[in-house]
Amino acid sequence: MNRDLGSVLADGWNDTHDGPSATAADFAPVLRILADAGLVRGNEEPLTTLQVGPFRIAATPYETATNDFIDVLLPSLIVGLADGIPVHGAVAGTLAGATRCFINVLRCGVIFGRSPADRLRWAVLMHIKQRRPNMAQMTLAFPEEQIAETIAWLEGASLIRKNSDGTLESLA
Repeated sequence: MNRDLGSVLADGWNDTHDGPSATAADFAPVLRILADAGLVRGNEEPLTTLQVGPFRIAATPYETATNDFIDVLLPSLIVGLADGIPVHGAVAGTLAGATRCFINVLRCGVIFGRSPADRLRWAVLMHIKQRRPNMAQMTLAFPEEQIAETIAWLEGASLIRKNSDGTLESLA
């Protein structure tokens, strides 16, 4: 794949947020996390061996999953971020955390794709990771969805657990 992933993410940000525009360099921290996991590759800076852009998806067994993450799952988070949040804050917080979660999910042997069920599972996992809600709060947050089945699937995949106080916690 020959597209610059930083530019793809910057375009997604610029298409959905008002205010200062993002550049490919703004997303370098997220892409470096993926590069450290071997999922994307950049050019290596000779003195530091730090991966620098442009980044492209690496040829790995997780190539399709990484492509789906860049094309579908990460952009869904970008769209959900409120206007007014500076891009560097979003990258350092929500997007970097989601990227680390994606890598942990892969290490657990779970791959989220583009299907509606996988998109819902990803959204529910991110909601749990960010908020540690209980089941009643999950039902309110996802009123139109089959939330109990999604929670059961995530528990079965060992990605979340129910705590003794009734809250849900991400293990990824």
